[in-house]
Amino acid sequence: MSITTSALVQQLMPDSRVFDAEKFRETLMDITPGLPGMDTFQHWPTWRPLVVETARGIFDYTGGTLVMPITVLGEE
Repeated sequence: MSITTSALVQQLMPDSRVFDAEKFRETLMDITPGLPGMDTFQHWPTWRPLVVETARGIFDYTGGTLVMPITVLGEE
């Protein structure tokens, strides 16, 4: 079993929580028929506000630090 970078970071930061926003992908990609003009969930206009509001809600409820693994560069 491999350990993720976010799990390693979490171990170094007391009172932190990992929030992987890409877990929403399954829900968004399961909408049928698919959302118009959306080849990937990250291109959906509501994606960024959804992530921000969810992270804000988690932080407001729990405090501490959120560790959020995000892909910043995808090789094609």
